[in-house]
Amino acid sequence: MKGFKVLFLLAMFLGSATMYAVAETDNLTVQTELDFDTPAGLSSSEFPKATGHDPVVCMGRLYFPVYDAEDGRNELYCWTGSGFHRIYNNDYALGKTGRVIGDSVSLYVIASKTADGIKQLIEVRPAENMSDYEFQVKNWFSGHEVDDALKMGNYVLAQINENDYSVIRLRNTANNTTYYVTGVYPGGQLYLCGTGMGYFYYAKNDVVGGTVYLWAFNPQTRVSTKLSAVVAPGRQIVQVGDFAYCGGQNSSGTYKLYRLKATAVAAVKSMSTSRLASINNTLFIHDFSAQKLYKGHIDAENGGRITNDTIEVVKTGVQFDYMRAINNALFLLEEDGQLYRSDGTGYGTVILRNDYSIPLGALGTKILINLPTNDTQYFMVAGNTSDQFMLPDNIKWAGLRSSYYGILDEDGNPPFPGDPGSSETTAYEFPPAYQWEAAAKASASYFPCSNPSLLGGKPGAQPTLVWIVTRPRVDQTNDNQGGCIVQMQRPDGLTTTNKIKFADEVSGQLQHDRHEAYLDYFDQAGIKLYVQLEPGWAPMEDSGSNKGLLSIVANYLIHQDQDPAKPKHACVEGIGVDVEWVKNCEEGAPEEEMGKATDAQEVARWYNNYLKPQNLKMFLKHYAWSGFLPNYNTLKNAVGAGSIGAIMFVNDSQGVRYPWGEEDPDAPMGVTPNAALTTLLNEFKAWADACPDSPVGFQIMYPNDWFVPSTDSHVKNAGWLNFMDDEDTDDGWTNDPADEDNVPKSERWKLIQKLGVKIAKKIPERDIGLFIVDFRSRMLFPNNEGKGIFEWIPQQ
Repeated sequence: MKGFKVLFLLAMFLGSATMYAVAETDNLTVQTELDFDTPAGLSSSEFPKATGHDPVVCMGRLYFPVYDAEDGRNELYCWTGSGFHRIYNNDYALGKTGRVIGDSVSLYVIASKTADGIKQLIEVRPAENMSDYEFQVKNWFSGHEVDDALKMGNYVLAQINENDYSVIRLRNTANNTTYYVTGVYPGGQLYLCGTGMGYFYYAKNDVVGGTVYLWAFNPQTRVSTKLSAVVAPGRQIVQVGDFAYCGGQNSSGTYKLYRLKATAVAAVKSMSTSRLASINNTLFIHDFSAQKLYKGHIDAENGGRITNDTIEVVKTGVQFDYMRAINNALFLLEEDGQLYRSDGTGYGTVILRNDYSIPLGALGTKILINLPTNDTQYFMVAGNTSDQFMLPDNIKWAGLRSSYYGILDEDGNPPFPGDPGSSETTAYEFPPAYQWEAAAKASASYFPCSNPSLLGGKPGAQPTLVWIVTRPRVDQTNDNQGGCIVQMQRPDGLTTTNKIKFADEVSGQLQHDRHEAYLDYFDQAGIKLYVQLEPGWAPMEDSGSNKGLLSIVANYLIHQDQDPAKPKHACVEGIGVDVEWVKNCEEGAPEEEMGKATDAQEVARWYNNYLKPQNLKMFLKHYAWSGFLPNYNTLKNAVGAGSIGAIMFVNDSQGVRYPWGEEDPDAPMGVTPNAALTTLLNEFKAWADACPDSPVGFQIMYPNDWFVPSTDSHVKNAGWLNFMDDEDTDDGWTNDPADEDNVPKSERWKLIQKLGVKIAKKIPERDIGLFIVDFRSRMLFPNNEGKGIFEWIPQQ
């Protein structure tokens, strides 16, 4: 991996400029001198000192408590990305306890009243001018002192001192109701631990002096469950995939890492967990007794769990004063004051060799660092030119395209015998829903985009699938006039032309009637999807009593139990059309016979008559615009300027290095990898420019674009993604293909992130969706054993 550069853009301040030296390391180059200037919103007489508590991002700003030397008390500060606001209230010391809770829309602090020192929960809201702030004391707990609080969605869980009794109460901010949860007598132990999987977790003992157990509290049912397997739990809960993890002891006093799923508990490994953090679906654990840093991977074959077998040592002989995930990086502050940054694949690299610099959080691509010097703590803002750091905030959707024919084996063969064009290899089951969920969430995690849960400002990418639900009749082309199969049972009484068949009317692998169970699962898993149509010559619209594809899918397939009277599946965002298959059933058809949808009025009817009434979005997909898609402005006028933003245009260009269709394996290799990247990015930019008021999507990672082992030089030489450099320039690219895949299996996911970042930076002002084509998905999402999330399950 090439080195990357860190540029410190802004630093703070000693009244007059002060210089600070920063070391240069093997694979990280930084400026050796930094200017400390006074940023906007602070005077040179103020010397804030961060208290060390976790900051919170709310409404695109970073809030954190500091110690203000000017008046000798803790206060709340706001970083906007370009300056600071000191949030001051005469009646309350806003940062007194250091606890700030909130999310993207609301912010609460536990503040100490100046008059009597009583701690209260106060909501802080920026005024309309975003410079002043409004304060509202939340008298939810009858004036009792608030010691601690957690927030999850519409719920606030608070630990309160009620006449020397420690009590936990729940506030539902949606219906403005407060509920009693639990409490202990004076002298008992009670504390909040964290949140995960929709549960609050807290610790308490049943009797004064008794054993302290972990408890799980469901805010919806308001039921608490004792998790007696976990004694003296830590005050940190970290969610990775579908499970939460925490440290604690068993009944014998042995320290362990525990895995939580709602109220279910399992011991994972014996270790003294002092700190936990998660990036890229990997859990990092610091064992303070053994002085080791571990990382644990999700085991896709074991339901997405982190197990003892998937935990490995990263480094021994280390102790940390700080460990935190920010954006897509892990920051580690060793007790000797050296600050490391890791991308999750290893221990990382020293980025600052000073006295205990602590990254507080991020907004976009800037990271706020607390920099102590001369017994006073200052701040600087680091912006990084590396792709790994500059994760874009315009990738809104990330996931995969799913098909019944697409996942290939190591030799490039589809796994389903009986599907037209497949080889007669061993048949495998279509991957179960949890594997698609894991891959989609992994894809989205590569673009956290300052995800609030990772201390950033904007939501991260939404895990999204493109889910194909029809199959053109490539087995019955009839001079390229075949219809399609809808992968569901024919609804009672539904009539269609003979160009539309249903799963119960065909046999073999063509039917694949599985969608209802998968959509049910995705409804609960937080996955969004576009169902995709490949119509062939099947009619899109209704004609008389015959129903077309759009009304069949919109009114039946995407509704619960495929019943029009029931609600739509919550996971379905919209319906997409692969235009290459409109009035085309021939695989590899010549361009003049390729599917097209150039009639803007017809396409407008698709949206206006079938999707818009059900609040569904739409996408149109092709590899080229001219001659295949409608005139954009004409379509915009036909659907209405207010609706064109509901139509995404997806480009699936591929094979940009080797001439498409070249048959001679001994022919020249084609363009260099850097030229291939330039070609693809220019194509994508032109595509986005053609639809300026709509979101754009890109279907990427085709086998024609990244290296696969092959004795066929044509196949092997087509790859170019494998040779991507971290830099934006092309100078360091390897232009000759390796004899074998030069990207380790454990790091293949980086190809997705690197390419995605380059696309987002090429088209910075547009909302983008990235959809990894499923052909090579088995090899793009490996676990630590080198197996894939999509490791096949043989048919029984």
